[in-house]
Amino acid sequence: MKIKHFYILFFLLIILSLCKKEHINDTPAIDYTYFPLDTNSWLIYDVEEIQIDNYDTLSHRHYKLKESFVSTFIDNEGRITYRIERYTKENDTLPWTIKDVWAANLLPGAAHKVEENIRYIKLVFPVALHKSWNGNAYNHLDEQIYEITALNEPESIDSLDFDSVLTVTQQDDENLIEKKYFIEKFAKHFGLIYKEIIKVEADSQGDPDIMKRMKKGYIYRQKIIF
Repeated sequence: MKIKHFYILFFLLIILSLCKKEHINDTPAIDYTYFPLDTNSWLIYDVEEIQIDNYDTLSHRHYKLKESFVSTFIDNEGRITYRIERYTKENDTLPWTIKDVWAANLLPGAAHKVEENIRYIKLVFPVALHKSWNGNAYNHLDEQIYEITALNEPESIDSLDFDSVLTVTQQDDENLIEKKYFIEKFAKHFGLIYKEIIKVEADSQGDPDIMKRMKKGYIYRQKIIF
């Protein structure tokens, strides 16, 4: 009788063990492909910058921007960090000139990027439509709620087609005399493919479109070309 009980207990333990393993294996893996980090990889963008003051265009620049992921190091928090060297050139006939150096971390629950010594939370994982977080949680700036406003959508940028694109709306505020609109788009296996910054001040009267009556502002558009 004792032997029979022993075998029953033995088989119950095996079944419980198998169930536990099956439960663990059913846990979905987090998809980090919207923010790939790899040394010796790079992306090239076309950039447009417009600066307006007192209705006059102070500057209107077009240039190319290259972001190269050149190496890794361990930061002061013990995290693997990717060094990003950023280069610019005004046209294809000129050589690349280094502009600045940024950095990025891919953490278990978030993707961080350090831009001009300011750390931003660019994405949180797992990604989900309408998921939100404070993008400035690790810097000295005021709270800014980021939101994933589009997910897994196909998109074309000029001649480039992407199967799955995610849009992060960092800010979208507009009233009669002011507009602030910041977005970034990430494609699976590519990372950042588009970025737009609009900060505009306008007259209180005139065209319903605030962009047609702005008197002061800054516009920045960055789109992938290779």
